[in-house]
Amino acid sequence: PGDEGTIGLEPEGVGPIGHEGYRGVAPGRKIDPPHAPRVKTPVRVTWTGFEMKPEGGSRVFVQLTREAPYQVTEAAGGLRVTLRGVRLNLRNNGRTLDTHFFATPVKTVKVSARRGEVTLDIQTRGKPAHSERLEAQGGYQFLLIEFPTDGTATAEPTSTK
Repeated sequence: PGDEGTIGLEPEGVGPIGHEGYRGVAPGRKIDPPHAPRVKTPVRVTWTGFEMKPEGGSRVFVQLTREAPYQVTEAAGGLRVTLRGVRLNLRNNGRTLDTHFFATPVKTVKVSARRGEVTLDIQTRGKPAHSERLEAQGGYQFLLIEFPTDGTATAEPTSTK
């Protein structure tokens, strides 16, 4: 139970002696993150993450200070997500996520920022089905890229928002 499938996170209530466990960012958490920064422009990436979903499948997510245009395209070895007019809030938000030990088509997520764009290169096993959507939560926007349990190859073109 909890966040045992989330990269770098410990299950709720479990942690080093004297600590209560992870209380950070994850979509759908009942604990609200700190208030969204009041910076109007540009939009900021305040978190990048990966999690295994309790009902099966997995997702890559990006927490943004507000909605931003994005594009998801097929790329060599996976998907490329481009967020326009966006910057990293902290350099730490650009770290690569290594997910190859999880039972998911996602192997790694490499984040880079350049000239007002943030790019996520999601390396996958094969060409798995995926879907993406924006979801508002706690004063932030989450871009969610979801991969189903069965990993069926997608027949539909990737979308542009």
